[in-house]
Amino acid sequence: MADRARRRLLGAMWLAPGLWSTPVSAAAAAGGVADTIWRHQPWRHDRRALFGSWAELVVVAPDAVADRALAAAWDHLARFDRHGNAWKPGALQRINAALRSGRRTPLPAGLAPLIEQARLLEAASGGACNIALGAAVGAWGFHADRLTDGAPAPSIQRLRDWQDNPPSTRSLRLQGGQIASVDTRVQLDLGAIGKGHAADLALDTLRAAGVTAALVNLGGNLAAMGEPAGRPWRIGIRHPASEGRLAATLEVDGREAVITSAQSERRRRLPDGRWIGHVLDARTLRPVDSAAGVTVVDTDATRADAMATALLAADPAEPWVALAARLGVAQALRVQADGRIEATAALAARLRPV
Repeated sequence: MADRARRRLLGAMWLAPGLWSTPVSAAAAAGGVADTIWRHQPWRHDRRALFGSWAELVVVAPDAVADRALAAAWDHLARFDRHGNAWKPGALQRINAALRSGRRTPLPAGLAPLIEQARLLEAASGGACNIALGAAVGAWGFHADRLTDGAPAPSIQRLRDWQDNPPSTRSLRLQGGQIASVDTRVQLDLGAIGKGHAADLALDTLRAAGVTAALVNLGGNLAAMGEPAGRPWRIGIRHPASEGRLAATLEVDGREAVITSAQSERRRRLPDGRWIGHVLDARTLRPVDSAAGVTVVDTDATRADAMATALLAADPAEPWVALAARLGVAQALRVQADGRIEATAALAARLRPV
C-alpha cells in the first residue's frame, strides 16, 4: 500500500466517531508509532460491524500469518456475537427460555467458562456486576438493536420485587454440559462483561495464530498486546459525556485492556422526556444517573468490563475510589455526571492530556 494511502487509512481509522485508540493520526503525521509500524513492519487492519457497533482488529504480522489470524479471530467474534445476544435468536435466547420454564438445556462450550467467570465476578463486585438481571434490562427497554423512545419504565411493584430478592447467578446450576436455574426469574444478559470477554477472545485467538502484537477495538473498548516496532501502543480513553472527545491517553504495557462502561453507549427517552442509559444499579434496578462513565485498565478485559460496570453503579454514599480499592481495582477513571474527571493514583500517573 502506498504511503499516502496508509496515512488516509490511519486518519479515518483513528478519528472516526467512537474509535478511541491511537497510534493517533497526529503522531502518524509526525512519524510516531503508526509511521514506524508501516515503514518497518507488515501490518493489517480490518473492520466489521459486530456487537451493535464497529469492531476493528489491527495485527502486526506478515500477510500469511495475518490472513490466518484475522480469519480465526473474526470467526470466534461472530460466533460469540450470534450466541451471546439476549434478544436475538441464538444460544443465549434459547438458554433464557429454558431458565424461565425451569428446564435444563445444553450450554455451548464457549459460553460455559464465561458464565463461570461471571459468577465469580458477581461475588467479587458485591453483586454490582450481575448478568442474571436480564429481565430487568429488558423491562427498561434495552433488549433491542434500535431503542424506542417513549416506552414506559417498569412498574414500581415490579422493581420492588426485584429489589427485595434480586435474581443472581448463584441460582444457576452448571453440570454435565447443561445449565439450569433454581430461580425461574434468572435471565442472562452479558452486557456487563460481553465486550470485555470478546476482546480477550480476540487477543487469545490472534496469539494462538502466531501474532505477537495486535490491537482490538470493540466500539471503543480496547485491548492490546505486544509492542509494534518495539514501541508501546498509545490508547485514547474516550470521554463518555462528550461524543468525539478524549479524556486522556496512555501507553499500554504488554497485554492490557482499556474498557469503558458508559450510559451514553445505549440510551433512550422515557415518556416524561428524561434520558436513561442501559447500565442498571443492582441495588435499585434503575438506570445509573450518578456518573457518565468509568474506564478500567486491567490485563483481563473481562474483569475490566465487570469492574467498570460496578464502579459506574457505585453507591454515592461511598467514595468510588474507596470502592475501587475494596474491589482490587488499581487503575480506573470516572467521569462524574457533571463532567468532572477523577482517577485512581495508579492510573493518574500514566495518563497524558490530549
